[in-house]
Amino acid sequence: MALKVMLVNNSNEADHRVYIVQSDSEQRNHQLLLGARLVTSSPDVKVMIVQSSNDADIWITSRNFPKK
Repeated sequence: MALKVMLVNNSNEADHRVYIVQSDSEQRNHQLLLGARLVTSSPDVKVMIVQSSNDADIWITSRNFPKK
């Protein structure tokens, strides 16, 4: 069963902060979300997309980010 991930807007709700990078070589801790599925309710993990790489604990390409 795939990990269920939900996007949130409030950093207090987020389990992880995610920064979107351009290339696979820039990714860090991205394996935490690989194979995950994006949901709108009952998530296993809540993530927030941030604008600064300094604020993120996961760096992932948009191609590898969970989809519906």
